Amino acid sequence: MLFKFLPIFMWLLLINDINGVTKTWICNTNADNRENWVSGNYMKNCSGLHFPKSLGDICLMSLGNITTSTIYLPETGDIEIRDNSDIVFSEESKDCIIVRDDLKREVYGDPKCWANENRAVPDLERSPCHGDDLVFPPNNTYSVELQIERNMVPKSIAIRNEIVSLGQLLSYNTYDSCPEFWTSIPPPYSSYDSRMCRANEYNYDCNRGTDWRQISCSSPVYVKGHCTLFCGSVFLVEAKDDFDIKRWFKKFFKNPSVDVYYSFIKTDSGSLVYQVTMTDKGEFTGDSTFLARRIYDNLKADLSSWNIRSLNASFSGLVLNPGKAFRNAVGILVGTLFAVIFLFGLMFAFYEGPLKDVNIIQRLPSISITKPSKRARKPFVFAKFENRDDGVTSICGSIVSLDKTFDNPMYGHQMASTSSGSVMEPVEEGEEMKEGCSKIVSKSEFANPLYGEDKIVVEDVDD
Repeated sequence: MLFKFLPIFMWLLLINDINGVTKTWICNTNADNRENWVSGNYMKNCSGLHFPKSLGDICLMSLGNITTSTIYLPETGDIEIRDNSDIVFSEESKDCIIVRDDLKREVYGDPKCWANENRAVPDLERSPCHGDDLVFPPNNTYSVELQIERNMVPKSIAIRNEIVSLGQLLSYNTYDSCPEFWTSIPPPYSSYDSRMCRANEYNYDCNRGTDWRQISCSSPVYVKGHCTLFCGSVFLVEAKDDFDIKRWFKKFFKNPSVDVYYSFIKTDSGSLVYQVTMTDKGEFTGDSTFLARRIYDNLKADLSSWNIRSLNASFSGLVLNPGKAFRNAVGILVGTLFAVIFLFGLMFAFYEGPLKDVNIIQRLPSISITKPSKRARKPFVFAKFENRDDGVTSICGSIVSLDKTFDNPMYGHQMASTSSGSVMEPVEEGEEMKEGCSKIVSKSEFANPLYGEDKIVVEDVDD
């Protein structure tokens, strides 16, 4: 049995001098973990804790701190009560928890099961690389399918604060009917290089799906070893022999709001280059892209002083806010709908409604396009009262002078006096407007040209 693992023990001896990193497993089979619940939340119209009839491949789950009215155990599978657990049964508890029935063993190389606060780390370098220290935290239960490659052997393994050897880990499923770790040893990678992690073998684990991530930027960039496109920036640095990447990082990558990571990758031409990834902490805001462009411009201007043979960079686009985009789309749709309704309502009012008899064009001011008026013109209703010489509106010009209106041969002649007080005194030309409206009289005089100079005076006659 031990001869089976002899090649792995040899690799352990070879990697003792490798400076790996600590990687922590975050997936578990705890029944009180919301990730293992249906819908990830409490259910309605039921009460108690409901396990599926069969735990299936995982075969082991655990209970910790929980308050419930009833626990419905599975027909097949093991339930373990973890240390320092506090399980309270209360008839007053109305909480309903339904454990998922589709839980499966998690694969050792799945990037989403390894914690890493640095968002710039490519997915496949979140998974264990050769020389890393692996930690499976205490007070959890697991169901892990171990696929440890012969050239990707971890430096140490800690399960619930207990350091175990690789041989012990690989023998878990030999002596236990319901093991937490199921092991298999695939053949080694053909393109193994001790300076690289797994970025060149991205097809191995990325085909397991990355639906836990949403792209939050426009025009995301390609990063080798990342299972999806990347929001941020990536530099490909072909360095000279005396290139000091620590000096480079100390100079340019010290912003506390930015995550940065570098590793070796092989290009399509086979050359070994640094891949430097950069993104915002927490969530993508675009600030890291702005900073990366400034760094790129500074480096491009003086590559030789930094011992860089060639430098290429890619930058993602602006940040996307799905909620804001949805609200904008709804606003545009509703605004367009109201505009169309208003337009059709206006057309109905003028063609079929109460305004159909109104000539709206005549009510608009006359506007000259070629020679605009120096002052706004009045609507036609008041235009006849407007005096354009002095700018004062008067009604005097609207009163018609009968003497000037008709061809009167007697206009301007002196008339004989009469005893009638109703005869109008003739007014000389030009005198009617000398005193404004005060000279206009209400009496009328008529002349008959067929009777020569004689006048017919119309007098008031009493009946």
